[in-house]
Amino acid sequence: MSRIELCKTPVGFLARLLGVSTLIMSPLLIACNSDPVPQHWIHGAQVAAEYRDEAKVLRLAPGWSWPTELNYPDKDEDGNNQLYEVNTGRVEAAWYWHCSWARTFLSETNPTQRKAALMNVLEIRESAFYRWGSDDVERRRNDQMLSDVKTGNTEFFEQTIKLNCPVSSK
Repeated sequence: MSRIELCKTPVGFLARLLGVSTLIMSPLLIACNSDPVPQHWIHGAQVAAEYRDEAKVLRLAPGWSWPTELNYPDKDEDGNNQLYEVNTGRVEAAWYWHCSWARTFLSETNPTQRKAALMNVLEIRESAFYRWGSDDVERRRNDQMLSDVKTGNTEFFEQTIKLNCPVSSK
């Protein structure tokens, strides 16, 4: 579902109304109106700049590269302003970084490299995704999932990554 379509759904409306932040919704929350830009909302070019700034400080897993095209339109198909929550770019970059290490962890067969990938996976707790892209409930759920991964129970983690992460272009 595109950001534009999301905006027009009851879930998107309710999320905007309540300021809800969820694993998938947080980076996609937008304001769909033509009012002046409120302080906590930014335009697409600013989101792309946030993303690039965050990407400069994050090292992707081997074989991964940052997307060359970032698509954060300033207008929806009806010509209305499309705004994004501040830190959306940082959150999306941190999630992409996490996905690179999570997919590497799940596919790695070398024990040393798998352990190194796991250490990077666990660093998501220090990321923009945890700071701005997750609420307390999500952090607790994700903390439990990461604790499970550390003990070898990867079932929920695998499902989460398969459903929400891009695949490497390698």
